Amino acid sequence: ISVKDNFYNLGGDSIKSIQVVSRIKQKGYTLKVAQILKNPVVEDLAKLVEADAVVISQDEVKGMVDLTPIQQIFFESEQVVNKNHYNQSVLLRSREEIDPSVLEKSIADLVKHHDALRMVYKEKNGLWTQYNEDTSEAHYKISFYDLRSDSKEVELESLRSIGNDLQSGFDIGSGVLFHVG
Repeated sequence: ISVKDNFYNLGGDSIKSIQVVSRIKQKGYTLKVAQILKNPVVEDLAKLVEADAVVISQDEVKGMVDLTPIQQIFFESEQVVNKNHYNQSVLLRSREEIDPSVLEKSIADLVKHHDALRMVYKEKNGLWTQYNEDTSEAHYKISFYDLRSDSKEVELESLRSIGNDLQSGFDIGSGVLFHVG
């Protein structure tokens, strides 16, 4: 097949043009069926294909936000007694000292970009609400620990203890949902 070939001469018809448009759309481009039918030469069609430009607002989101259905189930569940302690943790260890200013900026940018990391959850009379805070304050906690002088056994125990303290120190009503140690 050459770019000079004609869509109709290659066996194209209106049904196939719909299939072509669909496949092009799946790849992130736009072409109309009418354009294929009026411009059957592949070279001419190539000039009409446009990239889909989906613009998603990156503006700061703040204010009341409805709970999702899974959040409603979570907050209504009597099986999860301590809502603050139901969280995800990851333990990473660095062999090199981490520059506090670089880490601080990285975490601040992450929390600014991900609105859900600035949520505040409140319970009143058995009903839970969530409010998305703005970025005027830090909505994360960073603590530095230097365990390099400890033996491997002491280091492991220190990591467990620090991890437990960080993980159990969450208060979902405070607006600090992200702890880094």
